[in-house]
Amino acid sequence: MMLPSELLAIIEQGEGHTVEFKKSTTDITKDVYDTVCAFSNRDGGHIFLGVKDNGTILGIRPDCVERMKKDFVTAVNKSQICWRTEIFPARMWQNWLSKKNVFLQKIAAALMVMEH
Repeated sequence: MMLPSELLAIIEQGEGHTVEFKKSTTDITKDVYDTVCAFSNRDGGHIFLGVKDNGTILGIRPDCVERMKKDFVTAVNKSQICWRTEIFPARMWQNWLSKKNVFLQKIAAALMVMEH
C-alpha cells in the first residue's frame, strides 16, 4: 500500500504511460473503462479519480464515494475485465492538505489482449 506522500509524488509527476487522471467527481465516466482496458493491454497502471489532467485535486463528492466504488466494480465485472486482468481493491484516499477524497485504482497487465 502506498503512503500518502507517495501518492502525492505520483500526482506531481503528472500523467504518463502508467498514470491517468480523471476529473470524475460524481460519476464514473466511460473513458475510465477505456483506460482500464488500455492499461490492461500494456503494462498496467494507476487511475486517479477526482484529479484533473493537470494534477489539480478536485476530490470526489463525499456523498458519491460509495456509489462510485460500487459502480466501478459492477461495470468491470459486467464487461468481464476481471477474468483477464487483476483489478486490485480500490483505495479511497483523502488528501490531508485539502481534505478532498481521491479514488485510486491499480490495474495489472492482462494475460491476453482485452477489448472494451
